[in-house]
Amino acid sequence: MRWQGWFRGKPKFDWTLEYNYDQKVVPVLTGWRYDHYSETGELEKSQRVTVTKLEVNGNVNAGCFAVEFSDGTHVVSNDGTNRRYFVQKKNGLSPTTESEYGKFESPAP
Repeated sequence: MRWQGWFRGKPKFDWTLEYNYDQKVVPVLTGWRYDHYSETGELEKSQRVTVTKLEVNGNVNAGCFAVEFSDGTHVVSNDGTNRRYFVQKKNGLSPTTESEYGKFESPAP
């Protein structure tokens, strides 16, 4: 599966999910690649991830992993009851409101 984002005719991101079939002939995620592009369409960052273990509905300790977002990424934290909205800044996640979520800031000159 592939998901791309474009802005003003230039690529912004490209996310490709890779699957194989398990013994039950069910698609199983095996990895993904994420490419992030600058305002000019130049590749800024590329990440490749390989899934080494996949467990469905298993117990996960939140301290076992960390998720890193590129500056400007809009993030929703949803614990099943409450939704909180953030924008990734250089110094960490900055809270925002639901009405501001998804609105992009103009780049600094």
